[in-house]
Amino acid sequence: MTPVCLEIVRADGRVHRQKLTDDRTTVGRSDQASVCVADAPELEPLHILVVPRERGVWLSSARNAQTPVLLDGKPFESGELPLGTEVDIGSITLRVVAGDDGDRTKRARNIVLLVLVGVVAVPLLGGRDDARPPAPTEPPPPLFAAKQDNCPSQGEAAVRRGVQLAERARSKTLRYPFDPREGLAAVALYRSALPCLEEAGVAEEIAREEKRVRQRIEDDYQLLRLNLERALGESDWSQSATATSHLLALLADRPGAYRDWLLGVQRFLELRLSEDNDKKKKDRK
Repeated sequence: MTPVCLEIVRADGRVHRQKLTDDRTTVGRSDQASVCVADAPELEPLHILVVPRERGVWLSSARNAQTPVLLDGKPFESGELPLGTEVDIGSITLRVVAGDDGDRTKRARNIVLLVLVGVVAVPLLGGRDDARPPAPTEPPPPLFAAKQDNCPSQGEAAVRRGVQLAERARSKTLRYPFDPREGLAAVALYRSALPCLEEAGVAEEIAREEKRVRQRIEDDYQLLRLNLERALGESDWSQSATATSHLLALLADRPGAYRDWLLGVQRFLELRLSEDNDKKKKDRK
């Protein structure tokens, strides 16, 4: 994969160049963001999620952001951006560029590092123990394993099996928006179909379909985690509950510390929402 950098250009000409070495990079005012721009009031605590791609990045903006992300002057919520693309957030410009270490060295003398101003920002999941749930103790698990199945059949039987599995995968892909588990099942079916179709000459096409579905689900997975972090940080219990519910659906068959944390967050949110509803009822009386 071509190395990719994100340049953050300020109105006064300051530039911060961030090489995208992690699978996800966040940009915002919070010190929990991968790239913290604390003195930029137009940014949300976690405003942007950036994921490296083969020839650029996948970029998504936090929902309900006060200052929209603009691409060519039009609002942009999420999608792939090729190298050379620029988007604007208020007075800030984000530029997707190729990661060239030599060029980075030459630019180093001109880079003005972004600094925190005033007091240290409050961590997103910090505060009193009863104000917000604690941060997770372990990272979220991967949704997909690298292993690919072997085809149990051979010859024409293998091809028939592969075609049937691919058709089932396409059907489940259509149901993914209504049930996240259907998307996970679609990827598993595509992967089972691939080795059965290698001799039929269509394995490459099925591999592309599998990659598109898998990438869509992984992008949604990362965006949901970003939305949950932002919503918890802003004490937006309703949005937090929505993101938590979707994440738990994706991780229904993946037990572990992160899923246990989400279940704890869900119980916390149910209590908070119940308290808020009770308060609203009392206020109406």
